[in-house]
Amino acid sequence: MECLDYDIKMNPDTSQSERAERFGGSSVSILKALRRLGVR
Repeated sequence: MECLDYDIKMNPDTSQSERAERFGGSSVSILKALRRLGVR
């Protein structure tokens, strides 16, 4: 979760699908993680 939070701060314009590819997950898992972080 901390890695995702850092990635959001460093790359705010990255799409969910690009983040999913970078972290080896799905866009749905990124969306759920973003919601838990209170980002979206």
